[in-house]
Amino acid sequence: MTSQPDLLNSDSIAGGFRISTQVTPQNAKGVTWNQSATVSLNNGATKITMNSNGDASITSNGQSVSIARGQTLQLGNGESVTCEENGSLRVTAQNGNGGRIETTLTAEGKGVNVDVTARDVDLGGTLVNGYERREPGPTPVPGPTPVPGPIPGPVPIPISGPLPMPMPILPGPYPIQSPIGEEPQPVY
Repeated sequence: MTSQPDLLNSDSIAGGFRISTQVTPQNAKGVTWNQSATVSLNNGATKITMNSNGDASITSNGQSVSIARGQTLQLGNGESVTCEENGSLRVTAQNGNGGRIETTLTAEGKGVNVDVTARDVDLGGTLVNGYERREPGPTPVPGPTPVPGPIPGPVPIPISGPLPMPMPILPGPYPIQSPIGEEPQPVY
């Protein structure tokens, strides 16, 4: 797992919505955890972050905002953050068309768990589009791409034995397939 600056995003929320993660260095077995996860709203002016120790950080328009367990902060534009009794942060972002994204950040074990539910919104980012890991390789040489030679024409296949007879064309009308229990309707 690698850090994801664009784990999930949506332009269906006013000012945009984005989740990003920062991972820990790999342990001896190559395992990483989310060291922190951040939900960014309002074109990045509002950020809700939780680190692997369960410490929350909320910034709105450049100002740090504190939150206590059981408290909900209204962030404007249908957005809010709630600090649950277990210390997790639930971020809700809504639009005026019934669209909603709810994200819960929870410190678990050695990392931060990110749980997302979305309804009636457009989504993008690594979770939607996939992550393509590219191994380092040779740098492509600039210039035109070589074109392969001509493609040979059809290859004749010898046929032995009689050829199948064509099916006769029957006069119509032909019935249209109907759902089970309904009579077929002729076509004229």
